[in-house]
Amino acid sequence: MHNDLWSYVDGMAVKDSTDTKLQEYYDTKSRVTLALINLSVGGNIIENVQDEKTPKEAWDTITNMYETKNDARALMLREQLYGLKLDDGSVIDHVQQIEQIKNQLHTIRELLTEKELVASTMKNLHKAYESFKTSLAIFTKMKTLTFNELEALLLQQEQSLKELEEGESSGAYVAKYKGKKHVV
Repeated sequence: MHNDLWSYVDGMAVKDSTDTKLQEYYDTKSRVTLALINLSVGGNIIENVQDEKTPKEAWDTITNMYETKNDARALMLREQLYGLKLDDGSVIDHVQQIEQIKNQLHTIRELLTEKELVASTMKNLHKAYESFKTSLAIFTKMKTLTFNELEALLLQQEQSLKELEEGESSGAYVAKYKGKKHVV
């Protein structure tokens, strides 16, 4: 929308009741702005704004329509975020899912704080990460943890868990054949 017309949408343009020429100018600009809004929308939106008398009324109607949808979308996305589980997938996959939800929330102007990101990520870790969570709880009493720092620590922990698992499986193999004699 043209910058000189926005003041008719946000209500900053005020009709001067003393000067006839200024009244005509205001009325003309207001009608042009309202017409642009009506021409710019389609579908069921036009049905909701076509009877509005001022550009501000039309804009407020549109805003209210989408804010309600955004509130419901934000709630759904936050529920998805808090319901994510790091089960069989990798930390990278888990972090990507979190980032995707964070970006979707950002698109509808719902921002997540670092604290929310860290808390939801920690809450949804697998049982294998319990000692990691305990250590991190002690660490975070000394320092606030960012989501990027948590991501790096989780990747390190995932690698450690994989190495531990590989060590246990090779140790189990050695223990299984240790007492047996090799026959040629």
